[in-house]
Amino acid sequence: MNARLEPFALKRKAETANAWKESVVEWQDAGTIRAAVSTASGSLNVQNELLRIESTHTAVTWDDVQTGDRIQRDGEAPFEVTYVIPGGRRRMNQLFLKRIDPPEAVIES
Repeated sequence: MNARLEPFALKRKAETANAWKESVVEWQDAGTIRAAVSTASGSLNVQNELLRIESTHTAVTWDDVQTGDRIQRDGEAPFEVTYVIPGGRRRMNQLFLKRIDPPEAVIES
């Protein structure tokens, strides 16, 4: 499994207030993790659980990742971490991810 681990940039949400006291969300770098990502094509029981139903991909990693974080490989769409199953000392953390695709362009005629 360690041979399939690939580097991903880890980003965490930081909320700040601007000059008009509006909440502004920024994604700040929180380091690099190594994870193995695959599509979420597991059993029907896993796909019907409420906390994981939005997931499009799953991943495993030894690194510390939190729900709400984003991971991204260079030049690819980022993934949002929707749910984490902690693995403890001897098992890898299991991540449920939702791919964030860019919005499609609207062409007016």
